[in-house]
Formats: sequence, structure tokens, C-alpha cells
Amino acid sequence: MKKIATPRLICTSKIISEKTNRTRTRIKHLQFIGNDHVLKWSLKIDQFRVYHVWASHKNEKSQPKRENAHDYASLKLLQRLAKQALASNDQPTAVELYSRIIDCLTMRRKRLGVMQQESRGEDFSLEDRAILYDAYLQRSLCTHSIEDASQMIELTPEAFAPYYVRGLYYSSQNEKEKALQDFNKVLKMNPDFSDAYIQRAKLYYLKFKDNRKAIQDFERAFQLSPKMESIEIYYLRVAHLCTDASQPESYNLEKANEYMEKALRSLTEKRKAVPLSLYNELFSCCYELHRYEKALYWAHQGIKYGSHHGPQDHPSTEEHYNHSMSMLYYHRGNLLWHQRFKRQDLAIRDLEKALSFSPNNIQALLQLALLYLRMESSGLGSNVLQQISELLDRAENELNRNTSMTSDQQNEDDSSSSKGENHSWNVHYSTLYSLKGQLYLTKNSMENAMEHVNRALQIFPDSELAYFIRGLGYVKSKELLEKARQDFEQALTISRRGGIIFTEDEIKEMIQNVWPDFFSS
Repeated sequence: MKKIATPRLICTSKIISEKTNRTRTRIKHLQFIGNDHVLKWSLKIDQFRVYHVWASHKNEKSQPKRENAHDYASLKLLQRLAKQALASNDQPTAVELYSRIIDCLTMRRKRLGVMQQESRGEDFSLEDRAILYDAYLQRSLCTHSIEDASQMIELTPEAFAPYYVRGLYYSSQNEKEKALQDFNKVLKMNPDFSDAYIQRAKLYYLKFKDNRKAIQDFERAFQLSPKMESIEIYYLRVAHLCTDASQPESYNLEKANEYMEKALRSLTEKRKAVPLSLYNELFSCCYELHRYEKALYWAHQGIKYGSHHGPQDHPSTEEHYNHSMSMLYYHRGNLLWHQRFKRQDLAIRDLEKALSFSPNNIQALLQLALLYLRMESSGLGSNVLQQISELLDRAENELNRNTSMTSDQQNEDDSSSSKGENHSWNVHYSTLYSLKGQLYLTKNSMENAMEHVNRALQIFPDSELAYFIRGLGYVKSKELLEKARQDFEQALTISRRGGIIFTEDEIKEMIQNVWPDFFSS
């Protein structure tokens, strides 16, 4: 066997040959360059290679001879058999073989330690250290063993990679403080390691609920590796974190929109399938920023993309495809009938199309009923009333079904997402009862109308729609104009600070239509 005169092993020797490149790991990708050492380590999903990592040291003694020349050959044989087991996806056998290697070398290491104390001179060899490191690493990848990762650190304390591996294991086992310590150690040793920033960012937003620090780490990783694999996934993650209103420090719709567009460009350049949900998110972001033409553009682009590719090219299930298409039509229809467009004919067509993709789309059902009610006030045929009643009944049935399915889960979950979902249900129920109240008004059933509108306000007191409809009822009674004025003023106040459905100008126009002298009296 050829002796190695000067190099000293820092990390490990080659773990897997070119022929056994099917070994699975749960580590994605890792590369680094150390300070005084040229270190390379690649861990990939479908193949795993760890190359020789050496550091040059002057005046280092040659490796001493082995006590038993057959030991090395026996260990290499076990190592080769373990790799073959991994290549065949036989993890139990691989773990058993690597455990035998570890037991053998651990005993040898202890024995050599005693021999050194007795001044016999023999040291734990370079090859032994490489094989032992390899065995700990491979076994840890099969078992996610924190103990094995710690042994790797003991063997190579100068390298940051074992800390990274152990940090991943700590994170997967919800030991967030220890995981954070290891990722911090990695970045202290190598501040330019983008993968560690990605993993620490995930830890911040998933475990520590700190979106601000997570966004900072993601953006640092983007600077270091602008062409990292699947970067669009992390662009979208940053965008979602920026739209989380529960954390005001990181809430930034401008940044969210920027990263959504980056994700779309990246997917398009790579010719990857674009999830239709991305177009819906771009629409929502632009809508909240009051960029209505841009929002309309994204809804149209999403519909065009989805119609061209169809469910067979969608990267999710057909059910998700139908839901996404339904929401795109709903969003476009919702925008077309109000704000500056005011195309009720096109809006109704889009909302009906939304229901053709998803017949139980609650938002589309309520929005279409609202449009029909507004058209009914202009003198359309009475057959519309039956359609409105059916739409509202379908919306109520779907609301009841959804809330009953999620009530148990929400009782156990006190998170901000659960509270946000409760808020959405309250808004939908309030809109439903408000529209039912308006439907009763068209039938001149004042008592039923007021009962439903009051119920809507109990569920959601900030509904400009409910206040307007109740005010409308008071106007129709012709004896309660002061109460009507109070409700109209309240509807204006709510819409001024950001209504759920109507803008302030739209509320003013609606009031003007039913009470022409309201603003002059």
C-alpha cells in the first residue's frame, strides 16, 4: 500500500464510486471553500459523493506502518458491500455494515490511544479516519442520527459541514435552539455558505415565527447564489412572508410583488410549469396595492396560461387546477364590475365561468348574487330573484360544510393562520346574510330583511355592505331617515378606511342612487 507522506485528512475520502450513483440522501447540496484548505463536498438528492479533502502541513511525519495489513482490506470490503446495499436501496443492510465498520474502528482507535500512552508510537491512520468518517456519515444519512453527526464533528472539528448536517437533524427533530446554534456555527466558519442561510431562514419562520430574520437570510442566500437550483421556490416563500399581516415588521406588499414576478420569470426562463396559484397571488398583491390594471393583466395571463395548458400540464391535481381557474375567473370578474371598469356584463360572464370550474366557490356565488341584486334594482325580470335565492342557498350550504369540517382543528390551533381563517368565515357569513336581507327588501319583507342584516352585523361589525343595506331598508320605510343617515355615514366611514367590498366612491354612488339629496341636505 502506498504511503502518504505529507497530506493530512480534514474531512473524508471518496464515499461512493461512479457506478453506485443511485444512493439516496436527504441532504440537498453543499459546497464550500475553507480558509487555508481547498475543501469540496457535494451532497445531492440522487447521488452522493464526498471527495478527498486535504490540507498541506509542513514537516508532518510519514504515516506509520499498520499493525495488521489485512485490517485495511477488510474494512474496504465492508465499505464496498455497504455501498452496494445503498445502491440497491437496502438501507437496513447498509446500516448494519456501517455499524460493523464503526465498531471495529472505534475499538482500534481506543487501543491505539492506549498504545500511544505507552510510547509505542502507532497512530490512528489517515485511511482509518477516512473510513470511520464515511461510515458515520452514511449511517447518519440513513438514520438521521444526531449522535453520528456529533462523531463526525469530533473527527473533523475544523470543518463546518458536519455542523450543517447535525443542524439539519436537530431541525427535523424540532430541537430548534440546538439547530440554530449549529447553523450559526456553520456561518461563523464560512459566511458565504448559501445553503446554511436557506436552512436557518426556514428555521426562523417555521420554528421561531420570525419572518423578518427569515427574509434577511433568504436574501443573503440569493446574493451568494443567484443561480441556485429551484430558487423560484424561495422567491415565493419570501413573497408569502412579506404578505403575512400578522408580522408588521416584515409586511411589505411591494417586496412581495417583486419576488412573485422574479419567481414567474425564473420559471418561464427554465421552461418549468407555472402554478396557477402564482397568477392568483400576483393578482391579489397588485389589487391590494391598488394597481388594478396590473391585477387585471395577471388574472388574464393566468386564464390564458391555464386554458392553453389544461389540467394535464398543471403541476398539481385536476381539483387544484379547477380551483385555481375558478379563482382566476372570480378575481377578474370581481375587478371588472367595480373600481374603474364597471363592466357588469363581462363580470357576470366571468363569475359564471368561475362556477363552471368550481360550482361551490363561495366567493363567486356571493359575488354573482350581489351583481344580480344590483341589476334587479334596475328593473330586470323577476326570474332573477329565484337565481339569487339559489345562489345564496348554495353559498350557505358550502359555508356550513366548510366551517363544520374545520371547527375541531381550529379549536386545537390558536395560531394566527387559524384566526385569519375565522375572520374570512365571518366576512363570508356577514356578506351572505346581508345579501339575504337585500333579497327580502326586494320582496318588501322588511321584518325578515332587518333580521338578516342585524345578524350580519353581529357576525362582522365592520361590514359596509350590511350598513348600506340596513340604511336602504330605513329609506324604503320613509319614516326612519335619521337611522338611514346614520347607517350610510357608518358605511362611508368603513369604506374610507378600507371596506371589504366597496370603495368610498362606490358607497357614495350607491347612496346617491337611493337618496339623491343625501349629500346636499
